[in-house]
Amino acid sequence: MNIPKAVSQASINQTALGKSRFPIPPMSVQQQICSMFELTERKLDNEQEYISCLQQQKRYLLQKMFI
Repeated sequence: MNIPKAVSQASINQTALGKSRFPIPPMSVQQQICSMFELTERKLDNEQEYISCLQQQKRYLLQKMFI
């Protein structure tokens, strides 16, 4: 496929895109990928909550230090 360049950024026209084939993994693999993303998202949520708790604890301790 010949992809023309415009302003240092590759571009592709609709005709070339329509002729392209993109492999799609089987449904079982798609579900595994989704499960990994969901697990990662839950872990990030937990870590953000933990950070929030630590920040709250830090504020509390700093207040106690200067009272």
